[in-house]
Amino acid sequence: CIDPLAHKYGELGSSAHDMTYVMAGAETIPIPSGSFDVVTSINNLDHVTDVNESVKEIARLLRVGGHFILLVELHARPTACEPQSIPFNIHQDFEKLGFEQVWTKRVEFRKPRCHIVGADAILKCPEFDVRDETKRNSFFGLIMEKKEKGEITTLDSDDSHIKVHREDPAKSECEIAYWKKMKREELFANSYYETTYTQFMNLTVGFYDDKKVLDIGCGPRGSLEWMKNAKERICIDPLAHKYGELGSSAHDMTYVMAGAETIPIPSGSFDVVTSINNLDHVTDVNESVKEIARLLRVGGHFILLVELHARPTACEPQSIPFNIHQDFEKLGFEQVWTKRVEFRKPRCHIVGADAILKCPEFDVRDETKRNSFFGLIMEKKEKGEITTLDSDDSHIKVHREDPAKSECEIAYWKKMKREELFANSYYETTYTQFMNLTVGFYDDKKVLDIGCGPRGSLEWMKNAKERICIDPLAH
Repeated sequence: CIDPLAHKYGELGSSAHDMTYVMAGAETIPIPSGSFDVVTSINNLDHVTDVNESVKEIARLLRVGGHFILLVELHARPTACEPQSIPFNIHQDFEKLGFEQVWTKRVEFRKPRCHIVGADAILKCPEFDVRDETKRNSFFGLIMEKKEKGEITTLDSDDSHIKVHREDPAKSECEIAYWKKMKREELFANSYYETTYTQFMNLTVGFYDDKKVLDIGCGPRGSLEWMKNAKERICIDPLAHKYGELGSSAHDMTYVMAGAETIPIPSGSFDVVTSINNLDHVTDVNESVKEIARLLRVGGHFILLVELHARPTACEPQSIPFNIHQDFEKLGFEQVWTKRVEFRKPRCHIVGADAILKCPEFDVRDETKRNSFFGLIMEKKEKGEITTLDSDDSHIKVHREDPAKSECEIAYWKKMKREELFANSYYETTYTQFMNLTVGFYDDKKVLDIGCGPRGSLEWMKNAKERICIDPLAH
């Protein structure tokens, strides 16, 4: 499921659902073309920012022979949460892109008799002729089949390197347990980040003036909040969708749910990429290094702080070598600065504003295996050997949150939860009986739901091969 609010749904229980949430807007979805057999949008297309771009993305993501399933409210007046008035002839936009209409249905929307609440409520809505263009609130159901490639061009670049992050349940559980423990023990303040990014790294605050900064594996504490002078502050973390319950939605920075190995952001987007105590947490160090190199512009800097520990753990599966700088040098980087300090609890740990400054330093040429913190700054001097990830990915954009719209959406979902209208039982009825389909239609298919909300829209679909949801508030 994709949803631009996916990062905020953790506090509403989305992390318990048996499906994958991806934080993204419908206009730019970080998934390769032709990935799905079925794409759905259930009561969401009127919520998007740009209908035309959303339609193009739907067409791009479906394989030829795949189906788009739409249920949308046709309302007379836009609202803060529903800024779009969808026309009854929306099918024509899909026909231009090589689709053919399979089925349609339009029913009147009359509260309280007919509303999307309860397992069979939508089946009670009175049906009327879809050719009736009278403006009145109604639900419009539509199934379109993709017959050919159509007119899609700009979004059909080689984006095959982009992958949806696959969560490792054991590792995720370990990471979340750590952060919850930190919060319980009142060690959750983010005051040490500024010290680490400046004094420890031998940099000034001014170094970050007007720069676009990406932090990889930031955790839920707001690692870049202090950096008010930066032009842009983006954080990626594969658990961003679960950090809402830990308070991440209050931070003045953008969270993107992604692993370090495949980041849904165009090449050369950043002046500074950082990884603070994270590179030992990734699944694949080599792929993560390539992504860092891809995302930095020539002349940009990579700032690393990592724990060099003797034994991998569930949360920290990688043992980073002291000569990690050589991997970056192969990709056109040059070492600017380095520092290695011994890691001795409780005197030296990444807790407290100046704790890391108390760590005793030793010679970085000493290869003895012992726990230590390793600081490194590398400058990207040339393009280097990056090839496979340098396809034309310029169409990919980071979703920009509209605070007023997000507040409206979250308030709605919280109200639904308070009023005990949060069950997801109606989804199966909507996807099958209302749409005139059987459960078997979804057998072994890859299904994407756009703008799914926090209720687990695809949980019932156990027979599908894959279930992904995108939502800009997923975190």
